[in-house]
Amino acid sequence: MLGSDIRAVLVRGSVFRAVRGIDPALRDADEGLDLAVAARLMGGRVALVPTTRVAVSGDGAAGLPFADTGRRRRMIIARRRAAQLHRRLTSAHPLLLVPIWLSLPFVALGRTIAQLVMKDPGRIAGEWTATILAMVRLAAIARGRRHLRRHRTVPWSRIAPLRVSTALARERA
Repeated sequence: MLGSDIRAVLVRGSVFRAVRGIDPALRDADEGLDLAVAARLMGGRVALVPTTRVAVSGDGAAGLPFADTGRRRRMIIARRRAAQLHRRLTSAHPLLLVPIWLSLPFVALGRTIAQLVMKDPGRIAGEWTATILAMVRLAAIARGRRHLRRHRTVPWSRIAPLRVSTALARERA
């Protein structure tokens, strides 16, 4: 399933080795999504089990830490947003990469204004941290793009049936 927690993913060893594991630039956020997309683009099968539930008790060997303090909550927000931006830049069409990269500060500014309007200022620092990280970690983005380009055997349209709309994702969260 795209977007599942890495602790709930079952992967054949041969597939895991073929996709070269998890992108280290994601740093515990969205690793399951990255692995599922890479496997699917290699022509592998990604199965959906909608009734599956995964219980996680606090911090584990994988995934983000439990958000028990304000500082940890801000760190988790920053890591999740950094993973989103990293995925956006690694999977962007080559002609759109530079415009997307240049638009990141403006997107962060817009999201900052929205967070102020929604009275959620605790997310602002994480937003800007993630934006700055995405803009300076060019080697990680290049490595991720190279990896996807080298191992992709099927078109991106193979992922479309597995995507969930933003509204449905919000409803499930």
